[in-house]
Amino acid sequence: MQLINENTSRKIDSLGRISIPKGMRDRMGMPENTELNFYTLITDKGEQMICLAPTTFRRDRFYVAAEVLDELGLDLPKELRAKL
Repeated sequence: MQLINENTSRKIDSLGRISIPKGMRDRMGMPENTELNFYTLITDKGEQMICLAPTTFRRDRFYVAAEVLDELGLDLPKELRAKL
């Protein structure tokens, strides 16, 4: 795992919104209206961090692939099962 310091900060507005820096959005391939999933990461020291991932995150695609194979009545390859 790698943590990249973006050397920027943002304030949460009165509606609970924050803006994601354009450079970060561009680097991550997140165009306008990208839907994000929210996660909480809790470290071994009890620190809590907010993690965001586009809904097209690879794990989601693997899940969709597994659903399709299941609907077709096919066995999941072990490589796909390991990704779920």
